[in-house]
Amino acid sequence: MSTQKTDPDADANEALKRKLLDFAADFPFFNHMGLEVEDMGPGFARVSVELVDHLRNPNGQMHGGVIATLVDMSISQAMLMTDTYQRVRETRGLMTNVDLRMKYLRAVGCGFVNGEVGQRAFFPF
Repeated sequence: MSTQKTDPDADANEALKRKLLDFAADFPFFNHMGLEVEDMGPGFARVSVELVDHLRNPNGQMHGGVIATLVDMSISQAMLMTDTYQRVRETRGLMTNVDLRMKYLRAVGCGFVNGEVGQRAFFPF
C-alpha cells in the first residue's frame, strides 16, 4: 500500500490561489469592467476582458483605459502570491502602481483581450 505525501506549501498556495480567484470573481469593479482572472500564481497572472458596448470609446473601439486597467490588474494579480507581497501584507503595508506607461499598437474592435503577466513585468524588491 502506497501513501501519497502532500506538500504543505503547495496545498497552502493552492488554497490562497482559490481564495484570490474567488475574491476576483466577486469583486464589483472587476465585474463592472468584465475582467476575468483566468489563472494566477506567484509572479504570474492571465486576465481577460470581452469588448462589450459600455467599454467602447466614441469610435466604437475598446477604450484605452480598459486596456490600461487590464494591464494594471494583471500585474497586481501576479504580485498577490509572491513572497514580497506576503511580507508587505504581514506588516499591514500597501503596494500600489505609481507609474504605468502604455504604448498602444492597434485598436481593438471586437472580441476578447487577454493580458498575461510573467515575473519580468515587475521589479523584485
